[in-house]
Amino acid sequence: MSIFGKHLSPYALLSISGLLAASDQAIKWLVQQSMAYGESISVTSFFNWVHVWNTGAAFSLFANGGGWQRYFFIGIAVVVSIFLIKLILENRHKGEAIAYSLILGGAMGNLIDRVFRGYVVEFDIKGLFDNIDHDLLMRALKKHCEIPWILLYVQRWLKAPMQHINGHLLERNRGTPRGGVVSPLLANLFMHYAFDMWITKHLQSVRFCRYADDGVIHCRSLSQAKLVLQKIDARFRECGLELHPDKTKIVYCQDINRRKAYPDVQFTFLGYTFRPRKAVDKYKRVYVNFSPAVSRDALKAMRQTIRKWHLHLMCNRELSDLSAIFNPILQGWQQYYGRFHGSAMSAIWQHMNAYLIRWMRRKYKNLARHKRRARYALGRLARDFPNAFVHWKMGCLPSVG
Repeated sequence: MSIFGKHLSPYALLSISGLLAASDQAIKWLVQQSMAYGESISVTSFFNWVHVWNTGAAFSLFANGGGWQRYFFIGIAVVVSIFLIKLILENRHKGEAIAYSLILGGAMGNLIDRVFRGYVVEFDIKGLFDNIDHDLLMRALKKHCEIPWILLYVQRWLKAPMQHINGHLLERNRGTPRGGVVSPLLANLFMHYAFDMWITKHLQSVRFCRYADDGVIHCRSLSQAKLVLQKIDARFRECGLELHPDKTKIVYCQDINRRKAYPDVQFTFLGYTFRPRKAVDKYKRVYVNFSPAVSRDALKAMRQTIRKWHLHLMCNRELSDLSAIFNPILQGWQQYYGRFHGSAMSAIWQHMNAYLIRWMRRKYKNLARHKRRARYALGRLARDFPNAFVHWKMGCLPSVG
């Protein structure tokens, strides 16, 4: 078959398929590197470029299955690919053969997407601020600062002895002082070279996210996750650091398409707990998805913060005063923790309403001994002034009366 005639060489057609599949993966890699998750870029009036990771079945087909859909569609992609290769190898017209090769490239790209990803390496560094190597830190600092007196003061500050309560001086040759203004900046600079730059250069096939001494690394398989964990453990030991044995683990991202049994199927990062949860698709069908929601520790910290406010004792304050003092904080919590699975924040809003009811009972004598009446009175205030608190605006009212 002539490449320039009516027919194309089978090798040329298969090359087109391979090039298309490679381009498909390259474009997705560029999107992952250049766009935040969920970010949308308007290309034309009818086309948007959106960065999302579709872990469900194709076009919501078999969305209520027990996890077999992933293997079903992988099988379809394999069978279709084999059949298309057979058609391409046959003596067919150029236009028809090119069409088959393009379809084959798309099927191969779909197969690659469905096979890969499913494990996360969660790591935590044991005593980061107490174990930073001063020499390595100063080498990193000198890459960004050449002012001699700043380097001198940082070095003196790092090596300054620490005095105990009994007056004993402890010499320091490692670590940065806890609570120091510059400590977080220096620690992050150290981790940038000890981890960020290193993993970008030596483990290019994985994606990662790090905040201070905590981080997660996305892997394609359990074997890759184990290898990555071994390599980062060795890397941190080279830099004088150690992974926390209790907080470092491999997590299986279990969902409707990943149903394997594994001891760890959840992890907590940046105040969010990622684990299998029930979700509802656009057709109102319930399925299991691996997704984040506010963590228990974050909920506990917010409840303790509300308790420390002692707002139920502010009888000299009006509702508008309480709103001005506390609503900005509540809005911040909602904007951060309510971004995913906002219903998990309902416990905080109920806790806040309970303290407002106690405030009502202390402020108004006719409500002092009537908790139910105070709840309904606060409910009327919430309906009249829904913008006073962010959870009232969302409809989380103290009563329906």
